[in-house]
Amino acid sequence: MCVWDFTFGKLKASSYTLDKVNDLALKKTAGEGRLLEFATVGRDQVYFWNYNKDEKLEYYDVFIKGE
Repeated sequence: MCVWDFTFGKLKASSYTLDKVNDLALKKTAGEGRLLEFATVGRDQVYFWNYNKDEKLEYYDVFIKGE
């Protein structure tokens, strides 16, 4: 996962997941201290991402139990 500044063509932050990303949902407004919040969905994992004012990209994963 990468956060780019398209104005200057600069990579701001990056991270990775071991699971394939199938979809992404972007939140229009971010919480206090955050510049960007979004979620990605994989095969059996949901990741909630935060890009904060310190230019750090962090995620929290949620495992989806299959039936």
